[in-house]
Amino acid sequence: MAEINIPLDIDSLEVLSQTIDNEGNIVPEVVSKVNHSTCHKCGKPATKRNGTAPVRMVRHRSIFDRDVYLRITPVRYLCEHCDDHPTTTEQYDCCERNASVTKALEAYLRRNLTHSIVEDVAKKEKLGSGLVQAVLVRQVNTGVDWSAITCLETI
Repeated sequence: MAEINIPLDIDSLEVLSQTIDNEGNIVPEVVSKVNHSTCHKCGKPATKRNGTAPVRMVRHRSIFDRDVYLRITPVRYLCEHCDDHPTTTEQYDCCERNASVTKALEAYLRRNLTHSIVEDVAKKEKLGSGLVQAVLVRQVNTGVDWSAITCLETI
């Protein structure tokens, strides 16, 4: 099979290798270019590596009608500022904390929800409707900033 390299458009990640799994999904193995994390206790940079967390598979936007899953091994960092030296697992700017999909896929799903219902988009993208609903909640601001509204002439 001919190989083709297409950028992920995620500047903070570097692609190490790329495979196609048994189900035909494209699985790039990626590592973070960032060499620190923010301590969850004190908020200061944690820069001392302290092992890795379990591998995460994060779904990205499909390409050529094939699903793309980023294979990420998060690095754990030790905080040298705190007395008890807690570890913090790195977070990625391409996805929300503990999310199973990237922000790019979330934005794509939000666009697909225009003039569609959650169930239809879930079926088209081979995702659970609960996941699509969670994306909708994260992507659409349901509150109103009344301080930004100066005049209501017509309701």
